[in-house]
Amino acid sequence: LISCGEKKTTPPPTLSEKIKRSESKIEINKPIDKKNLMVLIDLYKRFVDSLPKNPRSPVYLIKAGDFYGTLQMQEQKCEVYKELLAKYPDFKDADMVMYLLASAYDSDLNNRVDAKKYYEQYIQTYPKSPYINDAKSRLLTIDSLSFRELEEMIIHKELEKTQ
Repeated sequence: LISCGEKKTTPPPTLSEKIKRSESKIEINKPIDKKNLMVLIDLYKRFVDSLPKNPRSPVYLIKAGDFYGTLQMQEQKCEVYKELLAKYPDFKDADMVMYLLASAYDSDLNNRVDAKKYYEQYIQTYPKSPYINDAKSRLLTIDSLSFRELEEMIIHKELEKTQ
């Protein structure tokens, strides 16, 4: 007797399943696992490329940008934020992303030219956004003080107040 049994095969995991597995490997309050974060960033980007209309796509781009920031890869973080703004201009948190982009150019890269451009664009595009006063305040000093210099001045003034 010969039997023709079907061999059960499990389908390969979907991108969503791979993302969930990779996200589950991230442990809060543990040392950063650069390799896992890079795998996760790649999965997020592959998801966005293959499913651009999925509502999770812009969220995954924000997460990818945040993880690039965690890894001190500031240029890549800015590129991901710019990609998000270009692909998803109507995303519900686009105002926050533009502010994060301006702030990253300002504080992380000390690129005041691009920071100024994005702060100005932010003010023009999102005049009722929660960070509008912060952006306007920063534009008052951006030509004369780096973000670090401004930060030091604020800390120094706060210390003087407590003494």
